[in-house]
Amino acid sequence: MNTTKDFRVEVLGTEFNMDAYGINDFITTTLVKGSVKLSYMKGLDEESLLMEPSQRATYSKTRKSLRLNHEAHVYKDISWKDGRIILRNTPLTEITWILSKRFNVEFQIEKESLKDNSFTGTFDDQSLTRILDHLKISSKINYRLEKRQEKDTGKILRDKVVLY
Repeated sequence: MNTTKDFRVEVLGTEFNMDAYGINDFITTTLVKGSVKLSYMKGLDEESLLMEPSQRATYSKTRKSLRLNHEAHVYKDISWKDGRIILRNTPLTEITWILSKRFNVEFQIEKESLKDNSFTGTFDDQSLTRILDHLKISSKINYRLEKRQEKDTGKILRDKVVLY
């Protein structure tokens, strides 16, 4: 059983993917096969849901609400296991989250209008710069990579990608 304060997943013989990073407002569970039972806070009450294959559930920690997608792109959510990134009309903000996890970088989007971009494509074991170059070619997005370290201690920080 995987548990957070407001959200619990009970595995019932299955294959699934879960995205539950503490820094995010959301928890996402995608069911490939088998079943999982989700128990979550809805307001002040606990609710539960038995997921079926090909469903994707997204729980908002702040709103304490669950959204269920009945026809999820399952392989998009589990492609990371095979070194693949699959985008299907994926918003730029979601792409930056995927890339930040994959390449351990931080993203900064300088122009709010860039968030209106969505992309479709598949990347097999591609480098970060190769993926960013594809985004640049197919849109008006430019980028720069910034190596970072603390001035006083010299401690290496996560690299930053600035999109502009």
